[in-house]
Amino acid sequence: MKKNVLITVTGIQDGLDPSEDIEMVIPGYYYQKQNKFYIIYKESELTGMKDTTTTIKVERDKVSILRFGKNNSSMIFERGKKHTSHYHTVHGEFMISMLTKDMKVNLDQEGGQVYVKYALEVDHMAIGSHSFHVSIRSLTEDYKPFSLTEEDPIEYPMH
Repeated sequence: MKKNVLITVTGIQDGLDPSEDIEMVIPGYYYQKQNKFYIIYKESELTGMKDTTTTIKVERDKVSILRFGKNNSSMIFERGKKHTSHYHTVHGEFMISMLTKDMKVNLDQEGGQVYVKYALEVDHMAIGSHSFHVSIRSLTEDYKPFSLTEEDPIEYPMH
């Protein structure tokens, strides 16, 4: 069953002043299906990805961030592994690679936290070390963050 949740996403780029960290708090949905957790939210103008739906799929040893809409991407994180994919934006397309250095997952049916630290490359150039932290907590049952229609995919095929 989908839960209405409040999602806090914090992005950190190592070597920058902590004031450069990005944090956003957004309403969304959260559910568990076949030992996988799904976190779903709509991006806003503040992220530069308006009209894009983000799904974070969390498995035992893998975290995937899938974006569909005006911006399309698939980012896969597995400790010690490097994954490469295309990143499609309204401004163009580029290749990204993520080498996951650390990953911690503490989720249950009520919510929890996900932490991933990774080295990022864009078009084969090292950009630096990044990390993100996602926190999920329940909202009241009658609050609807946004409407999911039959056209809104919940589960996305992996590339």
